[in-house]
Amino acid sequence: VVGRNVGDAVEAGRLQVALTTASSGPIIGAIQIGPNMNPNWQTFLASQGARFDGDRLTGFATTAAPVAAATTLVDLSGEGIIAVEGADMRSFLQGQLSTDIDALTPDISQLSSWSNAKGRVVSVLRILPHDDGCLLLLQHSMLTSVMKRLSMYVLRSKVKLGDASDEYVRIGLAGDEAEHLLDAVKLAAPRDVNRVAIHGATRIVRLHARYRDSCS
Repeated sequence: VVGRNVGDAVEAGRLQVALTTASSGPIIGAIQIGPNMNPNWQTFLASQGARFDGDRLTGFATTAAPVAAATTLVDLSGEGIIAVEGADMRSFLQGQLSTDIDALTPDISQLSSWSNAKGRVVSVLRILPHDDGCLLLLQHSMLTSVMKRLSMYVLRSKVKLGDASDEYVRIGLAGDEAEHLLDAVKLAAPRDVNRVAIHGATRIVRLHARYRDSCS
């Protein structure tokens, strides 16, 4: 779930609670609290009865005790996000990334990569169209170096790059009940891999057959 302010962070918390309580059994597997987790979201979860073990969210007071693993809810705030905007965004990314940027539409994401001048892959990333720009989701440890190198090629292009990691909240959902749980909170997942389902300010990306990445 992706949000830009305190209110959206709280909505992300409500979705996490709703997914947990919508399950016919407990969602198994502790949620790892990423280093960049929005503190307002974490505070909201605690107010809803969240139980923490160090930096792991192990469940809620209203849910049953964990049993055999079936469905996992994961905090993905450890991912870095580069926001790309501007009139030349598509032509700029077309020359920098390995996938066909012209094929991007609001309901399609791409698994792509950025390589150095020698053609060696530096980072694998996911491109997610968002509003009038794109979000590049990548390993947080690679964000600074990739954004610095991309900035070197902007030159006179009408493109703006920015670190948007702290502006968004995102979670992952995987397991046998993942699709059922999303349906229960009225967030139907797309049918095909890499497709994006848009529910208001929420984006649901199907990464592969048994995994969902929810972005809003």
